[in-house]
Amino acid sequence: MDTRGLFHLLERIHPLPDKMRQAIEDELETVFYPPGQVLVSASDFARSVYYLVGGFCVSYYYNGDRKTVTTFWKPGEIVMSPRSFFEGTPAEEIIQVTSKCELLSLSLAAVNQLFENFPVANFIVRVIVSQYHARGAQHIIDLHNLDARQRYDKLVKDYPGIELHVSQDMIASYLNITPQSLSRLRSRRI
Repeated sequence: MDTRGLFHLLERIHPLPDKMRQAIEDELETVFYPPGQVLVSASDFARSVYYLVGGFCVSYYYNGDRKTVTTFWKPGEIVMSPRSFFEGTPAEEIIQVTSKCELLSLSLAAVNQLFENFPVANFIVRVIVSQYHARGAQHIIDLHNLDARQRYDKLVKDYPGIELHVSQDMIASYLNITPQSLSRLRSRRI
């Protein structure tokens, strides 16, 4: 199990006591999923939080029959549905693997045990959830303040090679443009 990336991410937030590091390692599970695997279903409860070792994930919801993409995850990021996971509410979004993934999984029970045994765990998780929400808020700001070209350029800068992992329809949805507009943007970029 390769935990270096996960512990590097956590240590950037706050140094981990050795006993906490060991407790995390004892509870982590490595999972491999094929493209299309759903990690969290809408109206289901998120029971795990994941660290993405390799692959790509996306979250989206349906408004009627229209799919709206809200988040992409690349290797080195935490994949979760925070509200569902921490508040025990049904998820509003679907989190799905879009390319073959290796993830490190930590259950809600394990996270709660970390909270109980290591006060610094509360701080680390607060920072992670805060970063998750800040990222979502920035996306909303970008949708209002950047034109389609700027949003696309920012996306491909933040997620190099994204076109290899998700469909053009998903990218267009995330950018809040039509697939035809995305095609025009891509053709002008080449």
